[in-house]
Amino acid sequence: MMRFLLKLSLLISTLLSLAIGAIRAQPYDDGGMRDFLFNSPGCEDYTDEPCFMGIRPGVTTFDEALAMLEAHEWVERVTSASPIIQWTWNGNQPRFIGFPQERGLVTIRDGTVRRLYVGYTSIKFSDLWLT
Repeated sequence: MMRFLLKLSLLISTLLSLAIGAIRAQPYDDGGMRDFLFNSPGCEDYTDEPCFMGIRPGVTTFDEALAMLEAHEWVERVTSASPIIQWTWNGNQPRFIGFPQERGLVTIRDGTVRRLYVGYTSIKFSDLWLT
C-alpha cells in the first residue's frame, strides 16, 4: 500500500511539474511595455539613464522639455507656467498609460526637469516583474 501511494505521489508531482513548465515556457507578450519603459520614443540614445519621451530628469531644461512635449506624437495639448509643464494625452500613447482626459506633469527646479508624472497606469506589478 505504501509503495502504491509513493508511486501515485511521484506521478502527480511529475504531472504538475510538467504542467507548470509548459505554462512558464509560453512566450510573454508585454504589449509594448518593455519598449515603453526602456526605449521610449526620443530615448534611444540614453539606455543607461532614466528617460521618458526624450525627457531626462536632471538634464533636460524647461525649454527643451516644452519643445519635446509639443512635438511628441502622444501629446495633444501642452500648457506651461514655470516651474510646471502639463499635457494631455491624445489617445496614441500605449494602452497602459494615461487616459486621454488625464494630464501628465513635469516639474522644473533650477532650470532642469526634476519630476515627470504620466498619470495613472494600468501596469500591474506582475506584468512589470515579467518584463
